[in-house]
Amino acid sequence: MERRTLAESGGGAMISARNLSAYRSRDMDFNPGQTITCTVTDEPATDDARQTIQRLMRRDPASARALKRGQKARGQRMRIKTRGGRPWRVRERVGKVVHAREGNSWTMTYTPDLERDLASVERFLEIKPA
Repeated sequence: MERRTLAESGGGAMISARNLSAYRSRDMDFNPGQTITCTVTDEPATDDARQTIQRLMRRDPASARALKRGQKARGQRMRIKTRGGRPWRVRERVGKVVHAREGNSWTMTYTPDLERDLASVERFLEIKPA
């Protein structure tokens, strides 16, 4: 079976590993372990792009600390009620720490597994070394 490029297949999110080099941005020549700074230049129109940006934003050390602190606090405030004669933990919903809004910036460590995520939302981001 012959592999087709993204343009030939009529779109879609899947990029084969063989054709990944064709989709690499010229601006993303980063080394693994390098610290990069990302800035949202335009709010994403689709929910998928917004979620991808938020997932990347959660890699910021300050955001990760806030999420971890919230996780610990929710565990301490967990209510336990009886349901069916057994203890049932009522868990709180997670607070939203990051928002993909124009002008928001964050720093994170670049790893090769982020390449496809960054490539899929690079039209909404300015990505540069820290």
